[in-house]
Amino acid sequence: MFDSISVSNLISSIKTLLSTEQTSYPDRMISVSGFFLFVLVGLLATGCQPEIANEQLLNSLDSELIPDYETLTPYADSLRSVVQVVVEIPVGSNDKIEFNKQSLLFELDRTIAYLPYPINYGFIPGTLSDASSGGDGDPADVLLLSTRVPTGTVMAGYAVATLKLIDRGEEDVKVLVIPVDSTLRVLPCDSWECITSSYPQVPNLIEDWFLSYKGTNITISEGWANTEETILIIQRHIP
Repeated sequence: MFDSISVSNLISSIKTLLSTEQTSYPDRMISVSGFFLFVLVGLLATGCQPEIANEQLLNSLDSELIPDYETLTPYADSLRSVVQVVVEIPVGSNDKIEFNKQSLLFELDRTIAYLPYPINYGFIPGTLSDASSGGDGDPADVLLLSTRVPTGTVMAGYAVATLKLIDRGEEDVKVLVIPVDSTLRVLPCDSWECITSSYPQVPNLIEDWFLSYKGTNITISEGWANTEETILIIQRHIP
């Protein structure tokens, strides 16, 4: 756990880096230190709790309290304006944790040899990226723009945009979700328009990480879909 002095010093140091150590790209300005500041916001919001080992994580879950993830629906309301999110990977983690539909457990797939996840990562229950239509056969992935939350958390949020990727020839969409609960947000935004106008580098940071963590020229980006297109993308992923 960081004390208040060390946190203050760390933030001060990163802010200094932000003003002096930017790396230029043809169509954007991305700062490596900015990435760490982005992750730091989520970590500090929950006290920078250390990552729990996979075996400890699984053993610590009370079976009576675990939701039945397989029966969760994509939407949290009857108007279909709010989606449900199941979190697999907390922001700041290097562990690639996935929900196993056979064992009904969250399992460690591998450890990422790259910068940690810049955002909480999970899926929308009750969805499927159909392999017969070029998908990867998994539920629609989610990028949850919130404070750090544990593996297994179920949260309601607004689906505001979608990062459209092609991973080794397969469609790989990732829906950006903002929590309904404003106290869990890391940005004071509840819409894609707010993010792109007030925090335009945030989508760039997220996109750049997913284009880089697997290696060079493995993942291709087709850009971000807006909220209207995202609604259609989610509907297309409901069997």
